[in-house]
Amino acid sequence: MPSNYFFIHWAKDVAISPTQLSFSFTYDATTMPAMADHFFADHCLVPAAMTNEMFIQAAVALAQVDDYFPIAIDHFRVDRALSFALGQQQQVCLHCEQVAPLQFQLTLTTDLYNKAGKLTRRGVTVACASIRLQAKLPENLPAVPMAAKLDHYAMPATAYYQHINHTHGPLFQTMTGQFSLDPKQRCIASTFNIQRHEAQFSQQPDLAFICSPLAIDSVLQTAVLNCIQIESQDKPTFYSKLPVQMQHVYILQAFNMAQDYHCQGAITLLQGPDQHMNFRVHDRNGECSAYFGHIGLKHAPIELRNSIQFDTDLACYRQQVETAS
Repeated sequence: MPSNYFFIHWAKDVAISPTQLSFSFTYDATTMPAMADHFFADHCLVPAAMTNEMFIQAAVALAQVDDYFPIAIDHFRVDRALSFALGQQQQVCLHCEQVAPLQFQLTLTTDLYNKAGKLTRRGVTVACASIRLQAKLPENLPAVPMAAKLDHYAMPATAYYQHINHTHGPLFQTMTGQFSLDPKQRCIASTFNIQRHEAQFSQQPDLAFICSPLAIDSVLQTAVLNCIQIESQDKPTFYSKLPVQMQHVYILQAFNMAQDYHCQGAITLLQGPDQHMNFRVHDRNGECSAYFGHIGLKHAPIELRNSIQFDTDLACYRQQVETAS
């Protein structure tokens, strides 16, 4: 197996056959400092994008192919949030099964313990996914509808994470501070750059990622930004929605470091605790790098946020009203 991949490098108890792969993995902020930079309510929260990348690395390792793009994530679902305190660890077990040529079903499980450290449940499902490698793309990836006019903001990345998204430390700070909001809250645009942060995700430097968890997380951060805009309208404080589901996702090519990517998203459902969105990501040449047909977010009582009135609280960063192309 390719031991230079991040999750494969740290995998333990590896068992592999022609059609199945399983291993255990221990999240540890000491050996993987990136975990301390995704910090919610005094705990390291394992990002959905990292779990998704673990699944993809397992599928590629089992397939033993060098050419795996385009990658299709037919469905990905988080059933249980994983978090742990600094100084502690979180162990998970992955199982990957090839169900058809270059098509895989994956499950991530963990054991649960009570506050006294006693085992209460074994093998609880954390997340699951269905992934295809060398996937055939639809003839036309749908466009993401954008409003005729958007309010554009430009702020330093440090200010963005100070005022808007304080849960993300330096290694997860990929949003450039350039974003556009729809006054009617139905769509959003942002710019992100993964830089070289992923090379510092663990004490073993330069371990490889396939789909860039930071690129995926940047899209999810943009979805959360839209949620913050909506929730801030009538609540002084609120629990933000967090992404728990992805469907009909196509990663067309590897993401490049030190390149700006433009992300556009639109709401497809907003009802009660549920918010659904779709997204397209374009590179600096305007080529589509990824398409997210469905991102599902739900309220998560993890981190209480203060509302933001963008037109007043961040008025100094508002540049102009731009017409969406």
